[in-house]
Amino acid sequence: GQAYDGASTMSGNISGLQSRVKEVSPTALFVHCCAHNLNLVLMDAASYCTNAQLFFGTIESLYTFLTSSLSCLRILKEEQEKLDTAVQVLKKLSDTRWTCRKRAVDAVVQSLPALHNALDQIVSGGVPNCKPKVVSDAQGLLSTIETFEFKFMLIFWRNVLNKIYTLSTFLQSSTIDLMTALDFLDMCLSGVEALRSDESFSFFEDIAQQLAKECDTTVTFQEKCVKKKKKFHDDVFSRQLKKRFNDFRMVASKFNALNPKTFDDKHAEININAIKDLALFYNSDINEEDLLEEYTSFQSVFKNILSTGTVLPMNEVLSFLLANDMKKVFPNLCILYQTYMTLPVSSANAERSFSRLKIIKNYLQSSMSEERLSDLALLSIERDLADKLEYEKVIDTFAKMKPRRKKL
Repeated sequence: GQAYDGASTMSGNISGLQSRVKEVSPTALFVHCCAHNLNLVLMDAASYCTNAQLFFGTIESLYTFLTSSLSCLRILKEEQEKLDTAVQVLKKLSDTRWTCRKRAVDAVVQSLPALHNALDQIVSGGVPNCKPKVVSDAQGLLSTIETFEFKFMLIFWRNVLNKIYTLSTFLQSSTIDLMTALDFLDMCLSGVEALRSDESFSFFEDIAQQLAKECDTTVTFQEKCVKKKKKFHDDVFSRQLKKRFNDFRMVASKFNALNPKTFDDKHAEININAIKDLALFYNSDINEEDLLEEYTSFQSVFKNILSTGTVLPMNEVLSFLLANDMKKVFPNLCILYQTYMTLPVSSANAERSFSRLKIIKNYLQSSMSEERLSDLALLSIERDLADKLEYEKVIDTFAKMKPRRKKL
């Protein structure tokens, strides 16, 4: 399989990289990177709602205003220390990484009373020789964050982004498979849809009121804004999530017959047809008649496994077959499970390799050789494996490679 972001040069159906790869290997299924796709869903949903745009604009303005001046930043830190709260560093927003927005919202929620006091102090002349524009900007930000609407949006988006953050983290994992990713998508969709209920609205309102009391500000909505806040962005998120991940669902559905959850009489006919389609699609690697016999036999084996109380998820079936030396018994089925496990869900992990290169080879190390750059990049990219190395053994092995003493 192959996975790229949504750029036309990569995912284009006519001249994109994925179409050129399919010319060479027609069975190389294309998957739009789920992490990038999720980010596009969020951008569409947020851009549809004016209140969301204003909210994130205010978050960005708070970061820009308070971090661009050392005197303003010093006042904020002093106010945080006075309130005996941990000093929270405001975070910058990013259009390509919505996890940054979660951290930015969390930092504002935890520092909101201190932000109120800091802005109020700046407006009152707490910064010597302060320019009128700085005071004006501080007054505008203070007027915005004093409103109950802003506090409600803080609590609301914190809950939404927490759910999105969990999903985004799983989708960027290098070990996640299609069916597991699909399950997480459905869970996230159900969780976000549940937030539009009256009970959730009341829950957010109660927490926002507690936050408003801590800041000694109003605890009620402006009448004209209540319906807008409660409506949020309607079902744009749900609609976009279903639309943008429709192709991903179609790819995953091709392999649904291999999911042990569907090994029952209810899905028997559908599964047989799906297996025939897979055999036709991968006809260069699989024999259809043999595959159907293996599939029927494996279903019987799996029913015996269920009788022992053992649960076998789809992403562990291949390991089970190999561990029990069943590859010779079910060769065609093993090929299908191997193919399924190699289908990528996200390209985020691969793209981190390019990000690492910018860190390793900067302007101070521009003369680094290609071999050294490749070795350092490998250590940095495979950091989890590198951390498990026993350095003493590495040093001993290096020392025994050849004598390095030179006669003077």
